[in-house]
Formats: sequence, structure tokens, C-alpha cells
Amino acid sequence: MLAFEFMRHAFAATGIVAVLAGLVGYFMVLRGESFAGHALSHVGFAGATGAILLGMPPLWGLMALTVAAGLAMGA
Repeated sequence: MLAFEFMRHAFAATGIVAVLAGLVGYFMVLRGESFAGHALSHVGFAGATGAILLGMPPLWGLMALTVAAGLAMGA
């Protein structure tokens, strides 16, 4: 499996994401914001779906709705 370059890239990216998610998750639990992280993931999925329905790139909708929801939660 490691003979393919794309698999090496996938494993490297997965390792980096796993370490960063663990670090971010630890601090979110310390601050009592674990629900916020869970809720924002659902909001992001809805934003990506809405962007696809409007013919836009999914990343735009995901980022826009997640940032808007994060700001609304913080207010």
C-alpha cells in the first residue's frame, strides 16, 4: 500500500489531522465547549449542502455558515 505516492500523502495527512484534532479537542473539553464543536460540524455540513444546491463550491458554504454560527454562539 505504501508503494503508491497518493497513499503516503493520505497517511501523512491523516496523521497530522489526528494530532491536531486531539490537541484542539483537549482544550475544547477543558473550556467546556465540546458541544460547540459538535454543533459546528453539523452546521458546516448543512452549509456545504446548501452551497451545492445553489451551484457554489461546497467549501464556501461550509466556511460561511460555520463562521456565522460560531460568531452567533459567541455573541
